[in-house]
Amino acid sequence: MKKQDPESLVSATFHPEANQKKKKHAVWIIHGYPPVLNAGAEGMSHCLNQFLLKHGWTVTVILPKFPHKEFEGVHVVHFSDKKKIEKVLEEASVLISHLHYSELAASTAAQIHLPLVLLIHNSFQIPYIRDILKVTKDVHLLYNSDWISEFYKIFQLDNRTLYPPISVLDFKTDRKYVALINCNKDKGGELLIRLAKAMPETQFLGVNGSYGEQVVEKGIPNLHYMKNTPDIRSFYSKIGIVLMPSIYESWGRVAVEAMSLGIPVVANPTPGLRESLDSVGIFADRENIGQWVHAIRNLQTNPWLYERKSQEGQIRAKELAAENKKQLVDVEKWLEGIQTQ
Repeated sequence: MKKQDPESLVSATFHPEANQKKKKHAVWIIHGYPPVLNAGAEGMSHCLNQFLLKHGWTVTVILPKFPHKEFEGVHVVHFSDKKKIEKVLEEASVLISHLHYSELAASTAAQIHLPLVLLIHNSFQIPYIRDILKVTKDVHLLYNSDWISEFYKIFQLDNRTLYPPISVLDFKTDRKYVALINCNKDKGGELLIRLAKAMPETQFLGVNGSYGEQVVEKGIPNLHYMKNTPDIRSFYSKIGIVLMPSIYESWGRVAVEAMSLGIPVVANPTPGLRESLDSVGIFADRENIGQWVHAIRNLQTNPWLYERKSQEGQIRAKELAAENKKQLVDVEKWLEGIQTQ
């Protein structure tokens, strides 16, 4: 945790009634949430929360700061509101966290004797999970992909896998731009600039992300940028090809959204993108600009290839959506079981 983060969210004397029968109430201790932070992890959290709300759960997120007290049915409490936090935790049946505030969530779970569920979005969490297990033993893991699930088998903890849920998108795209969504360095902001310079006849679009320093170069006639926005229709409706030269993706939410719209995806073959895109993706080495130019031109000049990848992508997105619905039902029952243990 950062120095300015609280060491505890509750007072040392706070201890909820151990025998109190609690309703289904999931409480998250996390760093950010839509529509302020619109990255993949936050999108996954909100989609899961919306599903829980539809199945009789109360959902509260505890955040460092947030401009609203509620977002689409999810209650929000600030770190500074200790009294409200204690009231919420008095009613909580399960704590959930991920990424930055996992350790704070673990110490809170240990203090008030609640089960802790950690969403695992990447393969970098082994030392953190080891530290967390020193604080609390009642830990359950929710993975965002099958390869991540395999990666953490060493812990032998109770777990489930949930592909990051998306709504299968359905609207027309004018296919004007070859686009990168999130222009930070790790996602490929520099490669986008190099491609625009190498292919002056092609219109490129960079959609700024909600985290990381965005790599932007103005003055290139065929390269345009859009501000970060939660309105995904505003940019997907303009896109004909999506680029994902990410140095790391444990799944690839953007890839699945693009496939659902019939937009072909050219991607760096990370384990997550290989799993989500399967045989539908067109893969290129992040460091080899020639492979990216070749893949883009192939799609531009070969209508048969473009249409085949478009149709295959829509089929793949529907397959993932069907599997995801089963996973959501399973995860909801799993969470309910955890709270009654």
